[in-house]
Amino acid sequence: MKLNVLLCAGAMAILASCGQNGYVIEGTFSNADDTVSVQRKAYLYSDFSSVADTVDIVDGRFCFKGHVDQPLPYLIGVEGVQGEVEIFLENAKYTAELVQEGPYLGTALVNGGDTQSLYYKIATSHQGVLDKYGLDVNSFMEEYMAEETTDERRAELDGLLQKIYTESDSLRRLIVDEYRAAHPLSYFDLAGIYNEMMSMSPDEIAEALQPYKDAAEYASHPIVVRITEYLEDNTHLMQGEPAPDFTVPDTKGKDVTFSSIYPKYKVTMIDFWASWCGPCRNFNPVLVEIYEKYHDKGFEIVGVSMDNDKESWLQAIKDDGLGWIQLSDLNYWNTEPRELYNVSYIPQNVLVDSEGKIIASKLGEEELEEVLDEYLGE
Repeated sequence: MKLNVLLCAGAMAILASCGQNGYVIEGTFSNADDTVSVQRKAYLYSDFSSVADTVDIVDGRFCFKGHVDQPLPYLIGVEGVQGEVEIFLENAKYTAELVQEGPYLGTALVNGGDTQSLYYKIATSHQGVLDKYGLDVNSFMEEYMAEETTDERRAELDGLLQKIYTESDSLRRLIVDEYRAAHPLSYFDLAGIYNEMMSMSPDEIAEALQPYKDAAEYASHPIVVRITEYLEDNTHLMQGEPAPDFTVPDTKGKDVTFSSIYPKYKVTMIDFWASWCGPCRNFNPVLVEIYEKYHDKGFEIVGVSMDNDKESWLQAIKDDGLGWIQLSDLNYWNTEPRELYNVSYIPQNVLVDSEGKIIASKLGEEELEEVLDEYLGE
């Protein structure tokens, strides 16, 4: 009887220690090797705050507790394990289930708080679709990458994966749309702007961010500040701004200045790419079709390559049938045009008119054709 009383008292003490005002994260950690008894530490930290915490993992359990002045994205890490788990932290109670897979933190479910609950709902709906089709991601990848897997079987697996992600994306849209109907402004969407801003044009960022800058609750939030700083560094690339000029050698080593090209065409597109860039090479056939469709209507492309090997660059131009102007100083990622246009990934594009003013940037296939139809009179 006395032992039961002591155990009950101990449990109450643990709950009390994790039950204060502010945030509470009650977590579990497990791995396939069943080494949870190994003494480890769990870490809680954020790129947006200097406030961090470290706790011991005891018998596969850990607990963070504290207070945040405003909701912020945080990360949970485990000592000796690669990777982190994301959590949108506010003053609420959370549960976190962390599972180690190989050297990495793999499966993770974190629930609690307003924003994180939405992420959790999306994650569990996706897992539900995977379970519906009996797909285990690790087993799927093993089969797909196996040498004995036939092309026909890979095609079947591709079809299955496409079906799963189409269904999962549809569910995600329903969940998010319902949430947005009740939350026109939210930390979920604010974090989304931050996570996607590198692939957004400055004009798209400015438009998406403005409602948050106008709202007292969000105006001084660290995410808003961070996005604003990024936007300020890219205002020279907004629509209507003059495109930064540059001079780079062509395939024969002759210097070519960008401003000598665009006055000859209604629309000129800078295409940042490289022979070693898989997504670039995959998009090139699409770009060839677009070029052939619109070139005679006043469209030109200036390819700016991030290559550092001339032979590979020239071979890629030949293999992919790229019939437009090609430039490269063969300085890899240190090429001047990349720095002028703040290019952080490729493929990427910038479109200018005949006066050299920027009209669009970072366009996909459909968006590119829409802009060309607009400017070339379709």
